Amino acid sequence: MKPIIQLLNIWLNSPTKNTKKLNLYPSEKILRNMGFAGDQEGILQRYLYEAANWQPHLLNTKRYIEEFVSVTCPENVAVLGSGWLLDVPLDFLARQCRQVYLFDIRHPRQVVHKYKKTNNVHFVTQDITGGLIEQVYRIMSGKPQMFEALNQLSSPGFSTFEPIDSVISVNVLNQLDVLITEYLRRFKLPQSFNALNFRSNIQAAHLLSLPVGGSCLVTDVEEKVFNASHEPIETNPLIFVPLPDGKNHREWLWMFDTQMTYYENRITYFKVIAKYL
Repeated sequence: MKPIIQLLNIWLNSPTKNTKKLNLYPSEKILRNMGFAGDQEGILQRYLYEAANWQPHLLNTKRYIEEFVSVTCPENVAVLGSGWLLDVPLDFLARQCRQVYLFDIRHPRQVVHKYKKTNNVHFVTQDITGGLIEQVYRIMSGKPQMFEALNQLSSPGFSTFEPIDSVISVNVLNQLDVLITEYLRRFKLPQSFNALNFRSNIQAAHLLSLPVGGSCLVTDVEEKVFNASHEPIETNPLIFVPLPDGKNHREWLWMFDTQMTYYENRITYFKVIAKYL
C-alpha cells in the first residue's frame, strides 16, 4: 500500500493546495454554465433507455455496498456521488446506520423530496474535488492569457466536517475529471496544458481522501467499445492512477450504451472494479 500512496502523491505536489482559498459550494449558475445540470439529466435519460441493461450493474453495486456496511458496521456513513441514487441502497443504509450523508455537487429535486422526511438522511451539496470546479470556472471566465493558471491547479480531494466513520465512493471517481475536462474542451487551451496530468491529479486526490480501513470504492476503470455486431474495436482506460490494492476485489461489466448514442454506431461497455480500502 505504501508505494502506491507515494506514487499517487506525485500528482499532488502543488503550491496551490490550500482548501481555505477554495469554494466547495459553487453556484447553480456556474454548474449550469459548465454543463453539470445537463449531464445529470442525461444520466437519467440514458438510464430510461437502458434500464434493463443497467440493472445487473446497479444491483451488483448495491449488493456490494450492502455487504461492505454489514461487515464494517459504520454508525455514520458518507456516500460520494449519490446523484439519482440508482446505484445506492439508501433505504438499507438508513436502516443500518445512525446517519447517512449524501454528497454531490447537485442533488435532483425529486430525490431530495422523496427522502426529506427520512430524519437520518442528509443531503450535502458540495464539490467533492475540494473546490476545483469553481477555480476552473473562474480561470476560464478570464482572458485567454490567464489559462496558463490551469497548470498550477491541484485538487485537494474530498473533506468534510461531518462525523463520518465510513466513506462510499460510488461510480464517481472517473466522473470527477471527465465533467471538468469536457468543459475545458470548449476553449483553446495553451499547448503547455497537460490534460493527462490534470485528470490524474483529480483522481489521485480523490483516492487519497478516502480513509484507509473505512472506505468502499466502486468505479468504472475501462471503456470497451464494440461495433453493431459486438465485435471489439478498442479499449480505453478511464482511470489514470494506480488503484490501491484493497480487499474483497470484484469486477463486472456494465452494459452502458447499447443504443449506440454515446458513440455513433458503437456499443459501449464499462469494466467496473469494487474493493474495500
